[in-house]
Amino acid sequence: MLAIGPEEAEKRLDNLAATAVDLAEPASATVELLHVFEDDEFEGIMRQLDNEFAPEATPAEVAGHLSSIREIGDRLDAAGIEYNVDGAIGDYGPLIVHEAESLDSDIVVVGGQKQSPAGKAMFGSTAQHVLLNAHCPVVFVKDPRE
Repeated sequence: MLAIGPEEAEKRLDNLAATAVDLAEPASATVELLHVFEDDEFEGIMRQLDNEFAPEATPAEVAGHLSSIREIGDRLDAAGIEYNVDGAIGDYGPLIVHEAESLDSDIVVVGGQKQSPAGKAMFGSTAQHVLLNAHCPVVFVKDPRE
């Protein structure tokens, strides 16, 4: 499973896509692309896409229209790797862990940025939560600028 957050398009998308290809291609694995939306983010995107979606559109349907998901999907297609798109609304870390368990994922790929020790202790991080709570191995892809 590859977890893609709202900031991935700007920071780590190429590295995340390359990592997904590197892991999935030799194993002929299917990649689950997961975008977790915060409530406000999902509502904002639904307003922007108002003409394309009925009000009951699922998070997975909305995720499939995000440029970050489409770009990674294109890279997976080019490598001949099958993938599925999923979406969820809520708290990033716990939902990533929950979805990985629900899908019985073999590995989870997350992006993140380096934080100071104090920042981790005070605020936590999505990647840290996934690293500590996932039932399977986690690959952390850091921002290439760090």
